[in-house]
Amino acid sequence: MQIFIDGHVHLYEHYDLNVLFETALKNFARNGATENAIKILLLTELASCDFYTQLGEKMPSGFNIKKTAESTSVIVTKTGTNEDLIIIAGRQLVSSDNLEILALGTEYNIENYCLDTESLIYQVNANGGVAVLNWAPGKWFSKRGIIVNKMIFRFNPETLLIGDSTMRPTLWPTPRLMKKALKFNFKVIAGSDPLPLKNEEKYVASYGFLLQADIDTRKASESLKNLLKDQNIPVKRWGHRSGSFTFFRRQLSIMLRK
Repeated sequence: MQIFIDGHVHLYEHYDLNVLFETALKNFARNGATENAIKILLLTELASCDFYTQLGEKMPSGFNIKKTAESTSVIVTKTGTNEDLIIIAGRQLVSSDNLEILALGTEYNIENYCLDTESLIYQVNANGGVAVLNWAPGKWFSKRGIIVNKMIFRFNPETLLIGDSTMRPTLWPTPRLMKKALKFNFKVIAGSDPLPLKNEEKYVASYGFLLQADIDTRKASESLKNLLKDQNIPVKRWGHRSGSFTFFRRQLSIMLRK
């Protein structure tokens, strides 16, 4: 079974969910997902957001939502079709070292900057999530680079993944520490990482990763977490990251917004 996954999806109040879902389905198809493939959006909501629990109330016309056998996943279906999107809950948290940790498949949440990177990774795992040390522009250098390097030796591929996103421009080669993680068999997953800017919904499912495995869609969150921890199941990245011009435009826009 082919499982296509966008591993880094944000939802923001101003997003048009109809555009987001339609674009996600188109982007999945553009990147090789057939109608029968499993398509998953892994949410990485900010600590201050909670749109996952509001999806049922915000569902646009043309799409229906169905609960699963677990609290951390739902299935969104395009009306009149067999096109499903599985949505899995999760968070993007920031350590006191100012490094991004994605907490996948869990409702665990904590205010940013409360825990150091190591403690935050432990807490994500302890609360049933899959911890991902996410690459971000400028954050894997200097003192923070030393911390990233330490995490690669402190944890193992069953307790920590590495995250890549569209915010690493195409001309930016694979970071040194990401290469080191790959050398030690850490899985590198990918995601679109849409920003809180206008029209960013179009990036959802433009970059992600593929698994070849069986999954129980009734318990997609739990099943996927087990697959991500299984070292016998490789990860293959697909799609594209931002080109240099697009990256600088997006990066400048988010910096000006702050």
